[in-house]
Amino acid sequence: MPKQKLGRTDAMRLLMEGQEALSQVESNGMRIDTEYANRMMAETQIKLDSMEEELKRDDVWKEWKKVYGDRANLDSNDQLGDIIFDKLKVPCEKRTASGKPSTDEEALERVKFPFIQRLVNRGKLYTARNTFLNGICEETVNGFLHPSFSLAIPTTYRSSASLPNSQNWPIRILRTAMLIRQCFIPRDGHTMVEFDLASAEVRVSCCYHRDPTMMEYIGRNHDYHKDLAMQCYKLSKDQVTKPTRGAAKGGFVFASFYGDYYVNICQNLWNAIDQDDLKRTDGLGLKEHLAQQGITELGGLGRNPIPGTFEAHIKGIYEDFWNRRFPVYSQWKIDWWEEYLRNGYCESLTGFVYRGINKRNEIINYPIQGSSFHCLLWTLIQVQKWLNGKRMRSKIIGQIHDSIILDIHLAEFDDVIAQVYRTMTVDIRREWPWLIVPLEAEASRSDVNWFRKEEIKLQAA
Repeated sequence: MPKQKLGRTDAMRLLMEGQEALSQVESNGMRIDTEYANRMMAETQIKLDSMEEELKRDDVWKEWKKVYGDRANLDSNDQLGDIIFDKLKVPCEKRTASGKPSTDEEALERVKFPFIQRLVNRGKLYTARNTFLNGICEETVNGFLHPSFSLAIPTTYRSSASLPNSQNWPIRILRTAMLIRQCFIPRDGHTMVEFDLASAEVRVSCCYHRDPTMMEYIGRNHDYHKDLAMQCYKLSKDQVTKPTRGAAKGGFVFASFYGDYYVNICQNLWNAIDQDDLKRTDGLGLKEHLAQQGITELGGLGRNPIPGTFEAHIKGIYEDFWNRRFPVYSQWKIDWWEEYLRNGYCESLTGFVYRGINKRNEIINYPIQGSSFHCLLWTLIQVQKWLNGKRMRSKIIGQIHDSIILDIHLAEFDDVIAQVYRTMTVDIRREWPWLIVPLEAEASRSDVNWFRKEEIKLQAA
């Protein structure tokens, strides 16, 4: 454990200054294209009505009505499971702990049955409209949305948002992301910029476990997400697309770090091919590509994978990942958990204490998640102080997980970009010596709306 870790007084100061800075972010607000938002509320309701009518013309609904009569309800997952799996004998792809067919969204997406696919699409649009879009419309005041940020709720010591929950707006579901993020537009004479602390949790984890191989990867700015995409999907470097890299990043790298076993990782990587329509750079679908490599089946997802299946392939990568590539990290997880069991608590590098009844994965992950967010929070605090001191017209308007969203006045663009980047990657390491690996940032901007953003090339000052 690095000796330069912060104390509990430092942790309290960070919370107090962080909440003050976030209150100003809340006051600044995000500008909303109210005309677009209201139009989308009306258009999506028309689309939902049409989708429901189409579902109710299907023979499956007719069978549904025979069984349940006036109680038939498209939104009842219990009824759906009974009709689809028990009455119509559609193969079940996932079961609950009690052995019943699962009808959660993830399970239904695996079912290759037209009625189910249309029902899932309707459900996604329903959530996009009635939860996300409606929340934006209801909370917008005089053309601005002011989500409330708190540092006192999550047990990880990260932030939370409410009214609405701006940290819950989806980005991976393209249609939903486009529907929601096009609501957000820059102020007149401004441009929207999102700064993301790249691979924050992976980098911060190195400050805990100090695995030399991972630290070398980061020091060389090596793209291990792309490496894993190549391994998991048997691709060459020039065949990996951004969505495929993202699938490996979330489905393998982060899932492994958070303690997921290879069985779930394998299932998620396989499902991502269809859900995210993953293809090679030349347009060939990854299922077809894997078939060319000799992998045509997922596998039984049991203790002894069948050779030649995707499951056996991913198990081999998983075991190599922990046993050969990052053994020091693997041992740290064992030692950290045992220390927590002895002491009844653990303490993060930013001075926060995690105690009480916690699961193994929670104790291993919470301090890393908290500390990575605190890097972003410290940056936000310093940038807000700088904006205030310089009497800038640019504003911080939001914070989502590991990113800061700004509305930058065009005349101040270069100065603000340079200041945020320097604060996020250079100044923080001078302030916090426990950061023994470099931090990196990514940024994107849009003069139109939050969805239509494009990458900014960042350079160290």
